[in-house]
Amino acid sequence: EMQSDLSQLSPSEQHLLQWFFTDLATDQTLSLAQVRRYARHEETAPDFRRQFAIFRSLLDKEMPEQGYLDRAKTFRGRLTSCVTALAYALLAALITVFLNTGIALLLLIPAVGFLLYSGMLRRLTNRGRENYAHGQALARYLRRLHQLPPYPEATLQRRFIAYAMALGLVQPYLQVLPEIWSSQPVHEQLAVFGISRQKKQPLKQQVAQFAADLRVMDSLLSSSLLISEHIRR
Repeated sequence: EMQSDLSQLSPSEQHLLQWFFTDLATDQTLSLAQVRRYARHEETAPDFRRQFAIFRSLLDKEMPEQGYLDRAKTFRGRLTSCVTALAYALLAALITVFLNTGIALLLLIPAVGFLLYSGMLRRLTNRGRENYAHGQALARYLRRLHQLPPYPEATLQRRFIAYAMALGLVQPYLQVLPEIWSSQPVHEQLAVFGISRQKKQPLKQQVAQFAADLRVMDSLLSSSLLISEHIRR
């Protein structure tokens, strides 16, 4: 059954699951403190960077395969940027040689800029732009959530935590959760995050503790820790 669930995940998600919950987890449990030590310790930090590089490369492959990235337009855009960078560099060299002035070397600044831009350039497909627009709309909603009652029901609150983490808005979202619970109370829907009414600690304090744990992982890896929650669905 677990293998069947894993087959529904993308290669990048499977890599993170294997990496975090097989290689790092102790007794089938994983804490943010473990990941933090693994990422910062001088003996394990190189392996952390290597595994994360593999994860990023898998994501880069998945984007065009899933129809989000236009390879042809991306290639043309990168080629144009590289050619422009080369033109600036050649112009700087020619002016320096023939006019015997070093000020032309300032043209190397835009050359480097275009070169760096070419490495980051990605052209989205219509589907990619549509999903990007959905993400932007969700980000605006999460930023203004406290101004937009009625609040999300309890089952949606769990999903919004994952979305907020991926969008870098988890801290503002967690701050407004106690206010949301005044009209949409939560029971055990957030137990996977350590937030439960069965605990003696007040819910507001549980949220504050969860927020503190997440501050050390303010990156894409934060949302990746939630893969186990998706598998349970």
